[in-house]
Amino acid sequence: MNTSKLVLILTVSAALNGFCADTNATTATKVVSYAPAVLPGKGLAQHPFFYTGEWDYRKANQTIFVVRGGHVVWTYSIYKGRSNNRPRNAA
Repeated sequence: MNTSKLVLILTVSAALNGFCADTNATTATKVVSYAPAVLPGKGLAQHPFFYTGEWDYRKANQTIFVVRGGHVVWTYSIYKGRSNNRPRNAA
């Protein structure tokens, strides 16, 4: 790539970054929230639930949770044996 093309690309990039920064600064102050100030319900305390998350190959233990009244009341951990990024049955 020759030098004049590189200078042109850098100049246009700098100009666009400055334009975007100015645009974002002026529109951020005009954001209107349509959500109510106080949301209905009791959040996590409203309904009991069973949380399992996602299987994480990076951790040796996988944990599941039962939540009641917004607090964890029971957990169970499954030991999978290895904590690398490969599934157990992978070759």
